[in-house]
Amino acid sequence: MALDLCERLPCSEDFRSAFAAQNAAQPTVKWHPETRDLSNPILRGFHSFCQSLTFEDDTIDFDAFRAELPEHFLNFLAILRPVHSSPAFVFEHFGEDIMSTRSRNLTGETTEGLDSHIRVLLETLSAATLQAKAPVLCVHEPVRDAFATTRTSYIRGLTAANGEDPRVACLTVNDNVLQPGLDALSEPAFVVRGDGKVVFANEMAQRMFGFRAFPGDPVTLAEYTGIDFAPSPEASADGVFLKEERQICVLDKLLVDMSLSARMVLFRDEPVFVILARPC
Repeated sequence: MALDLCERLPCSEDFRSAFAAQNAAQPTVKWHPETRDLSNPILRGFHSFCQSLTFEDDTIDFDAFRAELPEHFLNFLAILRPVHSSPAFVFEHFGEDIMSTRSRNLTGETTEGLDSHIRVLLETLSAATLQAKAPVLCVHEPVRDAFATTRTSYIRGLTAANGEDPRVACLTVNDNVLQPGLDALSEPAFVVRGDGKVVFANEMAQRMFGFRAFPGDPVTLAEYTGIDFAPSPEASADGVFLKEERQICVLDKLLVDMSLSARMVLFRDEPVFVILARPC
């Protein structure tokens, strides 16, 4: 299968123009990805799973896919169904890990609700993988509010029996240079934009202050945690900002002495604050 199949589809120029209009880097598209093309273990595992279900005619049966799908892929997976007489697709499943970088759970909604450039890209590649009966790998820059530097999707068409609609499986992982280190910390850590809105809370923070998907409905650190600690970019010096203080916070109806610190870093060329909250 030629790697430029996407270029020959009617909408290929549309999504490239749409990305350019958003001042976003052009997506990288590769057909028939191999294991060596997949640096992430989740992507490699999903590729191996799909290969194990592929028939000689390059099709994968949706019922078999659904019955044998390992549960650990569900958080990263979207299942899409074509909308008749429309380029749109309906999300029949929308994994929690994808939801963590979207504003809401899109299950039951259509691709029409996505940002325009992401919509055209996903619709084009979903239609293409059904047409080509081949997997496609796509790496692209996510929307600005997403706490991710790149987003990699492995997209595969699924056939259905008895005249049912085909489906598209889209497994997505978000690459982020900050998140692994923040999740490894033993204390709550937050990433806050210059406007004061929280875009990420690590695992320890979510255990302590409650789970929520970010960005979701934008909230400040005070709204999420009750901690009144809001550094601003204007207070920084020479591109680096360090602020420390202690506060008494209410946690599970108990008063807790918290040591707070903030440092400004650049993330996707925008200043953000990494805030640590250590119970004393």
